[in-house]
Amino acid sequence: DGTLADPVRLWYNASNHFLVDTKIRGTMSTNIFYWDYTPRVDGRLWSVVGHSDLDDIITIWNIKTMNYGQKPNDCKRENRFIYGERENEEEFLFCYFERGPTIYRLYVYI
Repeated sequence: DGTLADPVRLWYNASNHFLVDTKIRGTMSTNIFYWDYTPRVDGRLWSVVGHSDLDDIITIWNIKTMNYGQKPNDCKRENRFIYGERENEEEFLFCYFERGPTIYRLYVYI
């Protein structure tokens, strides 16, 4: 009849909003490191570690599909439930980092 419907309210969780910046707590060896993060809301975490040369090609979808980064499963997180407004800690194992001047980055998506 040509009349407009009432507006529909959409709700969504904020993604990649942190109350405290993500912090790597020092690399202990070529295979292990710990990192902390405090997201604003509950959600799902995806993260990978990769060479810094991925900066130009890494996207949210690459992080979520685990296409790039160190290959071992213990050196990435996929679709893990996390709590908002509290500090969360992750431990990455068996990352097989190269010794020397190689720069690695932690890529995170919530």
